[in-house]
Amino acid sequence: MTYGSLGMRREWRAFWQNLEADITFLHRDEVQARYGVGGLVLPAVFEERDAAAFSPGCPPNSCGRRPAW
Repeated sequence: MTYGSLGMRREWRAFWQNLEADITFLHRDEVQARYGVGGLVLPAVFEERDAAAFSPGCPPNSCGRRPAW
């Protein structure tokens, strides 16, 4: 979805580089270790509002932008 055989897909890179937010990519185990959240259905988008809050963000096609993938 985001990577092809030669690396990150150009469209995906353009999409996330143009977001007006700081982006952090985490693997499933990193999310669980950092936030104590398990059993996630991936891929997923989450928004970190402060150190104590971790909430689901926008599902694809619902944030006012069409994902490039």
